[in-house]
Amino acid sequence: MIGHARVGIGVTILDDFDPVGNRVEGNVVSGNAVDLGYWVLGGATDVFGNCFTDNTFDTSSPAEIETVMPCPAVAGTIDAPLVPPLNSPDGPKYGDIPAPPAQPTMPGDVTAFAPRPTFVEPSLDLITVPDAP
Repeated sequence: MIGHARVGIGVTILDDFDPVGNRVEGNVVSGNAVDLGYWVLGGATDVFGNCFTDNTFDTSSPAEIETVMPCPAVAGTIDAPLVPPLNSPDGPKYGDIPAPPAQPTMPGDVTAFAPRPTFVEPSLDLITVPDAP
């Protein structure tokens, strides 16, 4: 992102959702009010597993963002500036949207959670490797 009035790439809270586990890596950003930003609560702020690495940028908030929030992410807190969170666009909130009608290709209870997958140890004997050319 180049030339944005607020931020090139920002990791922030949105409504009631905290940003968790984001890796901001390998971007080229410049000419923004802030090129790379992390804003959640301001002051002593949990990093929530977010990290920044190998970006090309001029400005960041907090300053030296790749030093204070390196990858891989390190648990802890940083001294983050207080910036008003970005709000969702106008329109209905996701929780106010009614459930869809029955879906012929999706049988079952549309309000039920999908079953969690179970891990099955692969049998290495069943894996074949092609001969080298």
